Amino acid sequence: MTMTSKSLSRKDIMDEYYNLTTLSPETPENGDYTALNKDEIQDELYEIPEPMPTDDRTEGADLLADPSEDDLEKYEGASQEVIAMYESPQPPFTLPWKICVIIFILINVGVVGFLVYHVITIGQEANVQSYRVSLLQHKMENLVKNLLGVENVKRKENWLESDPSWAVLASGTPHAVDGVTFDADKALDGDVTTYWDPSDERYSNDWYIILDLKSIHDISKIALTNFGDTVHDVTDFTLQASLTSSPYEWRDVVAVSDVQAGTNRSQVFGEFTVTSRYFKFTVTATQQGWQPWLREIRFFGAKTAGEGNCEAGYKSFGKGCFRFSVNQLSFEDARKVCRDDGGHLAIVKDPNNHARIADYIRSTTNGSHWIGLQLESFGAGADRRGVFFWEDGTLLTGWKGWHEGEPSSIAEGGSEDCVEMADFHDYEWNDKPCSYALYYICQTDNI
Repeated sequence: MTMTSKSLSRKDIMDEYYNLTTLSPETPENGDYTALNKDEIQDELYEIPEPMPTDDRTEGADLLADPSEDDLEKYEGASQEVIAMYESPQPPFTLPWKICVIIFILINVGVVGFLVYHVITIGQEANVQSYRVSLLQHKMENLVKNLLGVENVKRKENWLESDPSWAVLASGTPHAVDGVTFDADKALDGDVTTYWDPSDERYSNDWYIILDLKSIHDISKIALTNFGDTVHDVTDFTLQASLTSSPYEWRDVVAVSDVQAGTNRSQVFGEFTVTSRYFKFTVTATQQGWQPWLREIRFFGAKTAGEGNCEAGYKSFGKGCFRFSVNQLSFEDARKVCRDDGGHLAIVKDPNNHARIADYIRSTTNGSHWIGLQLESFGAGADRRGVFFWEDGTLLTGWKGWHEGEPSSIAEGGSEDCVEMADFHDYEWNDKPCSYALYYICQTDNI
């Protein structure tokens, strides 16, 4: 379409442009299509020079100074829109969502951390309190058991490691071939390829080994490993124990008559409990009556340890630790042994403690025992007088454990200056010459 030649002002062009953008192209203004189209109006606008010269702005300034009613209405409408926009309620201040998430996480981590810290702290405090309570209970249990003379340390039992030196004596003459002697040591060497073969007459039924375990042990099982044939395998045996070695005082522990022959697997026999250092193992029958061929003997138990707060080898009774000898000595020699061990001969001032010690002696071995009570006398014959002192230097006063009619030495003018717990008086006290060799009881204080 060709541009018309009529002269148009800027306002005419703007009005025409407004009409073109708001009216449909199919409905020309004034009923005819003489108006400029939209593209021609835009071209015409682009050809109007901009900006206008300064001198030409006077007319615009006059219009601003004296606006028409239409201009006022337009500007008033625009102003009301601006005012309405600024007077409308403003949204609250908000932070970016990432920052909000971070703050939320930090707050929750802090709260959770605070709670976890206190839960852990409370748990730790509870554990500490529980530990303190259990420790106190343990101490109280030990105290009660010590007062009652009851064993309060459970030792861990295992199969003892055998030692060939345990065999101190054996019957028969060991078989020897090619420089190898099949003595009793072979049954205690831990080697199942070797064995004990005591050459002896058939049907002896008294083949034995005496063992010294070197210290007192609590034994509850014994295991045998036969050679594995049907001629020399052990079928019956006995086990005896003694706390002393000079002489041995054997006590029966167990008798077994159901050992399986013809197998070289280890066979275990229990159902007994014995506390001792010396043992006598005796084969009382083999499969066909010939001498036994025995690969191994093993013991299950534990070395007798200290009880409560006592050192190894001592038993806890009352407030003291006591060790019962396995040999016999004179009073002075026994005193020296106890002192060399850091203690003294037993001081038994309490009747309850005395009864517990007597019960223990009855259950382990029969025999009189020296205690740490001795007469300090003056005078001679019928004029002899004296008083008894304990090993700690205190005078014998209060309760006394004398058998009826004892002590007799002072009244008889004799020389029985030392005191024993006498087996022939049911372990009541008896005065006796100090040169006699007796068992003895050493004592130390609780650790």
